[in-house]
Amino acid sequence: MIQMATPQTATPLAERFRENVKRVLDEQGISRTLLAERLGCSGAHVTQMLKSDFEGVRLDTLQKWAAALEVDPVELLRKIDA
Repeated sequence: MIQMATPQTATPLAERFRENVKRVLDEQGISRTLLAERLGCSGAHVTQMLKSDFEGVRLDTLQKWAAALEVDPVELLRKIDA
């Protein structure tokens, strides 16, 4: 199972991760269900990770999500210009 840090106040980096995952899903037309299949977890788990206020993302989790989305891990941490 993929693990996140314990619930706390979300860090800017954790928020950036979530926003970039959502952006990549939209750009690539990937559903959360398909992402969950690629990650080997439930769709509910993906939704929880993208909605919750976790403090951070573990490095191995970042790598798994990047592989599932077929992007460089750095892409999931880059700053999004508003």
